[in-house]
Amino acid sequence: MDFNAFFANLFELWGLVFHPISNDLYSFGIFTTVGFVMLALALLTVIAYYYIINSVRFCRFRHWLMMFLGSSIVTTIFSWIYAFNTFNYNGVTYAFGDYMTFILVVLVWSMFFFFLFSMILKWGSRNAKRSPF
Repeated sequence: MDFNAFFANLFELWGLVFHPISNDLYSFGIFTTVGFVMLALALLTVIAYYYIINSVRFCRFRHWLMMFLGSSIVTTIFSWIYAFNTFNYNGVTYAFGDYMTFILVVLVWSMFFFFLFSMILKWGSRNAKRSPF
C-alpha cells in the first residue's frame, strides 16, 4: 500500500483542498511521516490518559481536553517544523501562509483521531471510562 498517497488523500480531503505546496509535500514524503506521527501521538496520548495516568483525580473533562489539545497542538507544530526543515534542506522555500492550509488540516485530523481513539479505548479504563462523557 502506498501510504504517501493514502495520507495525501487524507490531508488534501480527497481533492477538495489542493495547494501548490501539496506537490512538494507529496514528492518529499512529508505526508507519510506526518500521518504516522499524527496517528502514533494521538494513540499514545490516549493510552497514557486512560491506562497509564488512569487516576480518579485526573478523569474530568478539563483533563481530557488538556490532553486532546496538547496532542493536537504538538502534532501540528511537529508537522510545520518537519515540512519547513525538509523544504529548507532541499532548497525549496515557501512563505508561512503557504503552510497554513496543511497545518489546519493536520490539526483537524489529529483532533478527529484523538477523539476516535478515545471513544474506542476508554472502556478498558478503570477510573476514566466516563471521561470525557
